[in-house]
Amino acid sequence: MAPVAAEPTGLVDVYEDALDADTQFRASDSAVHAAREREREAFGAWLPSITASAGVDRVRRDERGGVEDDDARTFTREQYQIRLEQPIYNRGHWVRLRQTERETRRTDLERSSEHQDLMARVTEAYFEVLLAELEHGLAQQEVEALSSEVRRVEALYDRELASRADRLEVQAALEEARNAKLGGQHRVDAAYEHLREITNRRYADLRKLRDDFPVELPEPDSVDVWIDRAMQNNPRLMAAEQTLRSRRDQIAIERAQHHPQLNLVASHTYFDDVDDEEELSIATPGRRFDETVVGVQLTVPLYEGGQVSARSRAAEHDAAQASQQVDGLRRALLSEVRGSFLDVERGVTSIRALQRSVSAQTARLEAVEEELGIGRRSVVDLLETRRALIESRLSLARARVEYLSAHVSLRSAAGEMDRDAVLWLAEFLE
Repeated sequence: MAPVAAEPTGLVDVYEDALDADTQFRASDSAVHAAREREREAFGAWLPSITASAGVDRVRRDERGGVEDDDARTFTREQYQIRLEQPIYNRGHWVRLRQTERETRRTDLERSSEHQDLMARVTEAYFEVLLAELEHGLAQQEVEALSSEVRRVEALYDRELASRADRLEVQAALEEARNAKLGGQHRVDAAYEHLREITNRRYADLRKLRDDFPVELPEPDSVDVWIDRAMQNNPRLMAAEQTLRSRRDQIAIERAQHHPQLNLVASHTYFDDVDDEEELSIATPGRRFDETVVGVQLTVPLYEGGQVSARSRAAEHDAAQASQQVDGLRRALLSEVRGSFLDVERGVTSIRALQRSVSAQTARLEAVEEELGIGRRSVVDLLETRRALIESRLSLARARVEYLSAHVSLRSAAGEMDRDAVLWLAEFLE
């Protein structure tokens, strides 16, 4: 019984492999977890801090009250303390907590952006493989056709029914086709390697594009609607806006160093420098006591050499830089949406025109082959017509891939490149 051939891998399966393996996406996932831990750290600054300390010393003390009262005392000193400190007012802590919340939101958005970028990279690499395989397949077909043509022309040449020029022309075309086939195989290998770099898996075969390739304009068919969606939902832009807010929080954090800080402080201390119980019965300097202290501690910064003001000004410049970056990103996003929208529209027109061109070139090749048989066409005419057909088929394949890539770019810019978009792209495959 013949073995069953493995099913070609589809786009959705490749995308799921990339989710588990892509290093850039996994790095963004780690960044989210790190930001959440920093947020917990900032919240912990508002909780009480409790410390315990203990000390045991062996002390020799010379006590001089007079010439005849000089005495030396050796004893063991023990001290144990537990201390609690609870912030009551600290503006820097409050702004820092708000800043870490923004940073967590920013990393979430950057993760979404990396996710969309991953889907775009996967689809681009997938279609790169399909295009390379198509080019290689067309080169293979041309080699086979030219091999037959070489045999036919050689037979005609032996019977002096074909010229030496025809013979050399078809042989040169065959060598050129073989070279194109070899280059096509290299491109296929490189495309598969690029895909493996993303998914960390090798694939034997991928699902091909359907012959009945449907083309349609973007829905909705309004570039202004897509621009509005991009300005509201693009994760890169939203992450940049969170960065700007975080930089502004940093200004408040630096300025908060001028504010007073108020803490609740409580401690309990046990102290003992009496060696034994007998020493307590006589008049000695030894002490043994428990002490509990509860109070508030106010700290007011007065002067730090201008450091706080300098840090505040630096934070203001950082915020201004972030603001310019947000404005630049908005402009780039506007251009990206308009360009992608126009690319989709142009792709629809190009695909329809190239489909008609392929049909016309196919009919022309059939006519040239018939006319060649009755001597009305030369071998050169046949070779040129076949090359024109191959170029038309390649142009159609490239137009299809560019059309899908434009859809991906448009959806990515609008923040709508999700799993549903991958499923939609998979409908274009066999």
